[in-house]
Order: sequence, then structure tokens, then C-alpha cells
Amino acid sequence: MRLRCLKAENVCKKPSTILSVIALLVFIAGIDICLGHPHFLSEKLDYGVTYLNTNCSWCSHKVVPDALSNEPCHIRQAGHFRLVESRRLMQWCDGFLWKDMDLARVMDYIRRLNLLQEAVKTLMNGVYNDPPRSCNQIYRRYKKLLGEAPQTGYYYIQPKLASYRVYCEMQGERKGATRVGRWAQSWDLQNITSPDNQTYEIELLSPEEQQLIHDLPFKTAHVVCDTTLQVEAQDHSFNPSMIKVIRQQSLSRKIKQQKFKINDGSEHTLVELTGCDQLRCSGREGYSAACGTGPEDNQLPARGNTTEPVVLASLLMKTGGNVRNAFTWTGTHYYLLLK
Repeated sequence: MRLRCLKAENVCKKPSTILSVIALLVFIAGIDICLGHPHFLSEKLDYGVTYLNTNCSWCSHKVVPDALSNEPCHIRQAGHFRLVESRRLMQWCDGFLWKDMDLARVMDYIRRLNLLQEAVKTLMNGVYNDPPRSCNQIYRRYKKLLGEAPQTGYYYIQPKLASYRVYCEMQGERKGATRVGRWAQSWDLQNITSPDNQTYEIELLSPEEQQLIHDLPFKTAHVVCDTTLQVEAQDHSFNPSMIKVIRQQSLSRKIKQQKFKINDGSEHTLVELTGCDQLRCSGREGYSAACGTGPEDNQLPARGNTTEPVVLASLLMKTGGNVRNAFTWTGTHYYLLLK
């Protein structure tokens, strides 16, 4: 007879002491040791606590008589366990052979499960009673309780009243930072001119993400990108493309947007992204440029100068039917790291 996957509440009757203890701890900690996971001792526990996808318990043969101890295991028994009575030895089936388990290691894992159980209780109490307000808070709580960094990925945070599903950087220099923006993209708009005569709208920070930034507690903001942005006009053509940005100094207060566009391009005007967080205005040497022009709050920087640090919010790219203007937007990611 063999170990099978059953519902957690139907724990087998009258198991031996060691199996009872292990089964109980496995159930409490939520470690998945069902079929298909024969290496749970050496791998699964090392990665911490997971919830049971399928609940397992010990089945009828807790003790194997010597006469049956040489019976081969089969692929359908992979992940099953048994205790050989005369040898006082626990074994697991890898689908082909019964392999011995070191009981000393089992007891060590029991100790570790106890520690994990307490840590998980503390973490869960924090989630419900004091929800994390940022990725940095998740990182610090996890590190304090478990002694290691959590995995980079998606988590839920509640900076104020609203909850958000966010991507958290948990490794490297930016550990604990909240990532907001776009990544894993394939932007490839290179030197688009008429007669293309199309409109391209690219949203880099949605209204919800801007609200998240406003709600989030952070001290530093860092823009990460591999993008190229250029908007160009010449021979007094009008480039209708528009670049919407947010001043970095307003990120933690009331978010203030600016809109930059080339009106009369004069003889040659080029607005381009430099260093991920500044826009620079320039023109061909010896020709007039529209730098330093525009409405007061949305004025292009003076020729050869850059804006103060900004974050791109959206791009509205148009050709407007004039072959004398063009735009370029290429790359794979543009996002903020807030910590």
C-alpha cells in the first residue's frame, strides 16, 4: 500500500509518531509535497512556504514489513513515502527506486518549518492588520523575519486607501524599489515622416499610475530606459507631435504636467531625450531654431539647454502631412524606480 494525495483534513489514522509530526508540520506550513515533488526536502523547503495546491497526507502503509521492503516503486508512486520497520528507515520513491532519507536531516527541516511557521504568521498578520505601503516595506519585513530577500516580482501594496498591484525590485542595487512604467516593449518608430500621415499615441504613465506615484511614500526617484526620442522640424514646418512630461520635483507632491511641442520649427529644430530624464533643444549650426519658444509653462528650453529632470508621461507622435518634420521613438523599456 502507498502514500496518496488526499484532502488535508483527512489525515491518516494512527500514524507513527515521526510521520504524524512531519505530516502535521507539512500541513501547517503549507508545503507542497504531493506527486511530482519527490525532492521536497532538498529543494522545496529551501524556498520557503507555499500554499498547498493539492493536500497530501500519509496513507495506509506507514510501516513496511521486511518481506515487502524490496518491492520496487512505480512511476505512479513517485513522491510517496514509507517507513521500513526493521531498519527504522524512511524512504521515498523517485518513480523507479525507493531511496533512503536521512532522518537527522528530516528533524532539521522540522526545526526550520517551525521557524517558517512563525515567520509566515507574522507576515500574514502584517498583511491584514498593517498592509505594506511600499515595496521597500515588504522587503524590510521579509528580510527581518526570514533573513533573506524576497523574490523580484508583483506584490500588492496599500500606500493610502487604494490597493495597487505593483512590480517590486528585490535584488541588486535597487532592492526595495517600486517599478512604475513600461518594460518588455518593442518600440520601433524610426524617423517617421510624411506620407506616413498616421498618429501614434504612447502612454508611459497611466492616470492610475500617476495616482500611485502621488500616494506612494518614497525618497528617491530614478528613471531607467534604453529609449531614443527625437522630434524634428525644419524649413518653418509645424510639427504637431506633443511630449507630455511630469517634473520630477512634483512627483511626491501635486503632480504637475508640462506639454512640449514644436510650433514653428524655424529653419531647423530638434527636441530629443537625453539621459532618460531631460529634454534637450537644439538646431543645425548656422540655422535658426524654435528653442526657447512656446507658452510660458510649456516653453521649450533655450538652444543647447535641457529641461529640469522630468519623467515622460505620454507621447503623441504625428507627421501632419509635412515632409519637413519627423519623429523617432525606439527601445524596450522606460520606467521609474521609486524608493
